Amino acid sequence: MGVLACLVMTALTSSCGGLPEPGGVRIHEIQGRAHRSPYDGRQVSGVVGIVTFTGKDHFFLQDPDPDRDDSTSEALRVYVGRDGMVPARGDRVSVFGKVTEYYPGGRKTGNLPMTGIEATEVRPISSKRPLPDFVSIAAGGRLPPGKIIDNDSVAGEPENPATPFDPGQDGLDFYESLEGMLVEINEAVVVGPSNKYSEVWVIPGGGGDFGPRTPRGGLLLRSDDRNPERIKLQVGSPHQWNVGDVLTGVRGVFDYSFGNFALKLLDAPGHEDRGLMPEMTSLSAGQGQLSLASYNVLNFSAVDKERSGKLAAQIVVNLKAPDLLALQEIQDNDGPGKEGGADAGDSFRALVEAIRSAGGPGYEFVQLNPGDGEDGGQPGGNIRVGFLFNPERLKLVARKELKQGQPPSPSRLGGSSPAFESSRKSLFCEFRFGESSIFVINNHFSSKFGSPPMYGSMQPPKNGGFDRRVAQFSLVSSVVDGIVAAVPGARVVVLGDFNEFPFEEPLKSAGKGKAGLQNLLELLPPTERYTYNFQGNSQALDHILVTGALAQGAQVDIVHVNSEFASQVSDHDPVIATLRIQR
Repeated sequence: MGVLACLVMTALTSSCGGLPEPGGVRIHEIQGRAHRSPYDGRQVSGVVGIVTFTGKDHFFLQDPDPDRDDSTSEALRVYVGRDGMVPARGDRVSVFGKVTEYYPGGRKTGNLPMTGIEATEVRPISSKRPLPDFVSIAAGGRLPPGKIIDNDSVAGEPENPATPFDPGQDGLDFYESLEGMLVEINEAVVVGPSNKYSEVWVIPGGGGDFGPRTPRGGLLLRSDDRNPERIKLQVGSPHQWNVGDVLTGVRGVFDYSFGNFALKLLDAPGHEDRGLMPEMTSLSAGQGQLSLASYNVLNFSAVDKERSGKLAAQIVVNLKAPDLLALQEIQDNDGPGKEGGADAGDSFRALVEAIRSAGGPGYEFVQLNPGDGEDGGQPGGNIRVGFLFNPERLKLVARKELKQGQPPSPSRLGGSSPAFESSRKSLFCEFRFGESSIFVINNHFSSKFGSPPMYGSMQPPKNGGFDRRVAQFSLVSSVVDGIVAAVPGARVVVLGDFNEFPFEEPLKSAGKGKAGLQNLLELLPPTERYTYNFQGNSQALDHILVTGALAQGAQVDIVHVNSEFASQVSDHDPVIATLRIQR
């Protein structure tokens, strides 16, 4: 009989024999006060603990008798391989094998390693033992840091032996000190809605220097605060949990994958629905007042018939049908299909018709097709930006030639720039509002794709796509400067999905250009400036910038209809503004 076969036996005495007693190396000694084990690569014998969580080829093992050092985890993952036998939860076992540092997905992912043992032998000691005590994440227990993920990694490497290990200050180290352990959160507040991967982001309720919080229960991302108090829960099945909801009786084991520490739940928690509702803007157009909005509609195409009605309802009801709507991520007519070329006329018409059916105005649209496969995005989708405008309020100025520093209208910007290679081009249009000209540039800058994980092996994580976004904005700014130089007092709007925070370049310095662009989001209280939720961080990626002639008397609103909800029509919230213009 093989040794691992002993694990399926209920009797504690068997032909396996030689069952060890505690006394060998302890789990907290293997874990150590670092992101890499001091025993890495070494053989260990008789590592004893209680099985707390099981998978197909592994289990988690925790020492029920912890030391007095909260910096050292009392648990680790044990790998038995595809052919190995996995013991049952509650078994007390002794493990023999080699200590390893396992990088989920491989080192190229930028993940941190997990300390574990590649078992050559797992011997049973007893069964149906009580689980070790859960670490309570709450006031009176242990609370994560509230501001810093990591600020002291030597050479940017948390695994560097010279890097200090400080769970009291660094969120990265705090969660490492709980790696593999049983953890409970009696009250957890949802700050990132549940998603299709059965994940949800929470913070411990009732304690900690956490925040700032949004008025609707979220957690605001800031330049000096990346919110390490956020905890990812892997709940195992889909749920409809929204920001502000409360989960009770959260209990699980701390794992790590996909660039994040995650609490894998043992059982379904309780859920308290706090009744979050989509917002409706209070802004609307009027005499001498233009309303315009920016909305990333998440890969919308003519084949997405069900979502066309939902988008239309948001535009008509929640946004009050603005005069001008700048859209990002409109796909070609067949969406991600590979046939049919890059034309998107049917996609725009489908949305226009849905808006009309929902009681909205008879919008007209303007867009320019990209070359097939040239502008990036979802393969086959050919995303681009475009406008819907109410012809009873606005007239499109069609002009094929340059005029006083103004590009043709409509025209795509950046077609010959390396910064826009394989990226959606900005769209310039001139509109007439009564007797006044309005110059509008709709943008969807390069994404943050390529950014290492926030809890990864590169600290601080670099900002993926940063140089491209700076160069893209520089080109757009030069166009705006040219218009303002040729037309003193020109009314220019630069809006869209910039894929960047207001405290980062290029938005940080947007107002320093010749045109003096002003970000209208600054008119809002700081805690209300968010259009997107990523891993529990509420953040602003979508902006409306205007020249000084439009800033006076402007109003702005971010209409929270998507980012905080498990059920989303898009992953962005739209931004709407009203601008005072004499017709």
